[in-house]
Amino acid sequence: MPAQAHAATPLAETPACRQAQKELEFVSSIRTLSQDEKRMRTNAAITNVNAACGTQTPLMQEPPKVIVGAHPAITHCDTGYCYDAAGGLYRKTAADTLTAADGRICTKAGGAWNCS
Repeated sequence: MPAQAHAATPLAETPACRQAQKELEFVSSIRTLSQDEKRMRTNAAITNVNAACGTQTPLMQEPPKVIVGAHPAITHCDTGYCYDAAGGLYRKTAADTLTAADGRICTKAGGAWNCS
């Protein structure tokens, strides 16, 4: 008597897979979460879909960190202007106040210039 072969249901068609996909769609539609919170929740939902459906969808990656470089140090001054190590020009607007070309105001405190 030949054994009947039962075809296994593909993972993508299982109720568990459909539920995981539905949850991923829901999490992806939330607009009130911070970027970090949404990425964490979405990655958890993607992991569930991958496990339930047998897929290999990559997780969302953390965005690259933007590192803002420090402004060059002011190295010397003459009667009307000061100059930084990169050749930037700062106009003297008072004894201890400078204005940079980009509009930043620099003040002298304790012998050092601080620009903001």
